[in-house]
Amino acid sequence: MRYATAKRRNKLPPLQRALLSAHVVLQVHQEKMDEAEAGRTLREAMGVQWTLLTALQYLSGQEAIASIQGLPAGWQQGELTKERACEGILIAGLACAHGHPSGAAMSAGHLVSALREMGKPE
Repeated sequence: MRYATAKRRNKLPPLQRALLSAHVVLQVHQEKMDEAEAGRTLREAMGVQWTLLTALQYLSGQEAIASIQGLPAGWQQGELTKERACEGILIAGLACAHGHPSGAAMSAGHLVSALREMGKPE
């Protein structure tokens, strides 16, 4: 089956997507960037319709986590270190696990499931 419009592909490979997502999530968390600016930054770099929510969901997933974990110890690119990128993963995981007003998870990743379980009362 052929579609009327070609499916747009992300311009960045997984590691670059993960690092950009981590950077944006950290910037928003530190109130250095708002949600609208985050969306613009992501769309310009990726060439597809990404938002802050997309970045949170991607960053809490297996591909992004594996990409960042694969960085060597001591890795740094500008202000972003491997440790800070991992902080971005945790922020994204917590946001996806507990951020929806209804209490529903916003991602089905293993990290999100684990963080939801940790937050349940015994």
